Amino acid sequence: QEILERHFFSGVTQLGEKAFFPASEPLTIFSSSKRFYNNFHRQYSNKKLLRFQSTRGRKSLRRWIASKPPITNSLIYVTGKRTANYLKKFSKSRKLKTLVINAAAPGLISRPEDFAGIINIYSRNDQAAELAAENIFIR
Repeated sequence: QEILERHFFSGVTQLGEKAFFPASEPLTIFSSSKRFYNNFHRQYSNKKLLRFQSTRGRKSLRRWIASKPPITNSLIYVTGKRTANYLKKFSKSRKLKTLVINAAAPGLISRPEDFAGIINIYSRNDQAAELAAENIFIR
């Protein structure tokens, strides 16, 4: 837990103001881990504006992206190559409103400068969701 917190807060510090989204705006969570979403949901203050989109079902995520849903602030939990590849399908405007919590190798995310920010935690830990819910949203 201590190592996770050290990496998480180091990433938040490096991002500065880019690490914060208003809690009054809708938020989409992308994750292959339902536990990550549940941990986030438990801590997040504005549950009615929260939406979960699984990255586990490739077809459903592709269909969702193709439907061109309204662009909201997004948080994606990258746990490996497959999840990182979904980022390539995001439009430029969606990337600008997406904060990435990267539990995989930093090199998996191409063009990191295209995103609102990337927080590298270097290992898979669903508890990162609680840190995100408590620390990256302006209430």
